[in-house]
Amino acid sequence: MARLYAPLANKGIFNGVRVFSEDQIEIMATTVVAGGQDMTLLMPSRFSYGFMKSMDNRYRPSGHIESCLLGLSAMGHAGAGGGLGFADPDLGISFGYAMNKMGPGILLNERSQNLVNATYKSMGYRFSNSGNWVKA
Repeated sequence: MARLYAPLANKGIFNGVRVFSEDQIEIMATTVVAGGQDMTLLMPSRFSYGFMKSMDNRYRPSGHIESCLLGLSAMGHAGAGGGLGFADPDLGISFGYAMNKMGPGILLNERSQNLVNATYKSMGYRFSNSGNWVKA
């Protein structure tokens, strides 16, 4: 999964080949749907063109398994049981996590969110009150 997201994380270039323009990546990273009830996920969601964005649903009764807390420019998709793939163009990183045993939840769970948290912390980021990872 990380390899799939690599061109989005690296200004559109993968293995020396331009796959997307930087303008296309900026468009893909722009949040176009935010809030309201997602009729598929049955929870508030945030999406760009084709990608899931950071979603902070921790205020909901089961929000600890209905959230996907990423950086502001990150885009990707979480999977049921905790799987995740995303790119963060601000950091130039792509990330993939596929487990061999599903965990609880429809988005990230404690296992996958802890991996994301460790990644952002290692890059000098801190978690903000707005529900996103930001430069410390």
